[in-house]
Amino acid sequence: MNLTATQVLYAVLLTALITYLLRAVPLLLLRKQLTNPFLVALFKYMPFALLSAMIFPDIFNSTADITIDPATKNDTTIPLISAIMGFIVALILSLKDKKLPTVAAAACSVAFIVERISTLLNF
Repeated sequence: MNLTATQVLYAVLLTALITYLLRAVPLLLLRKQLTNPFLVALFKYMPFALLSAMIFPDIFNSTADITIDPATKNDTTIPLISAIMGFIVALILSLKDKKLPTVAAAACSVAFIVERISTLLNF
């Protein structure tokens, strides 16, 4: 799909407009403090839910497939070993209230190390 410079410019401007509106409209419409407990809880936890929904699928699609039996070239693979290990580390650290950069760095490091070890061991 080849886009012209004009089409790219329109796409960028439309994205900027939508982003601005999503941030400005609530400020304009909600000038006083929210008192409804449901709305307060909704707006408090929504960022975490959205971030989780965006990141969680990528965790399990970001690592290489690991063949179970390299000698027979069996097509059965375990694509999730390093991803699961990284996810477990991220879950444990986040439950211990560690900061996001620490959790992300540790989870990525563990996934990388497990993948390298599995490659070295021909697992």
